[in-house]
Amino acid sequence: MSIPKSSVAICGSIIECESITIRIAPGEYHNFPVVDNKGLFSHYRRTSEKYKFQLVANLLDEPPTFAIYKRVGEFSILVCAFASLEEINSEAMEIIKSNEKSRDSISWDIGDKNHKQN
Repeated sequence: MSIPKSSVAICGSIIECESITIRIAPGEYHNFPVVDNKGLFSHYRRTSEKYKFQLVANLLDEPPTFAIYKRVGEFSILVCAFASLEEINSEAMEIIKSNEKSRDSISWDIGDKNHKQN
């Protein structure tokens, strides 16, 4: 499996990167890996919404594609985008396991028989 890369335009040049660092406050920076966004979700965005984690669903495709974001400062950062349980990375799995509403939403659309893990 190859490491996802993101194309970023800087001063008119496009570069590919495996991680992104953003300034979240004066003197405070956050580095995060670029994950496969399925061509549907932004890697990060500024937000004024108050949440720790956010589950976003694209229901236009079959099966639906989900994205899990975490809030860091005023930014929402993509943790994982997935359409099947096999595509969920370890950080996203920990978030899902710790949140009953996320577990229920994902198991409803992906399938409860695949969701149950010990």
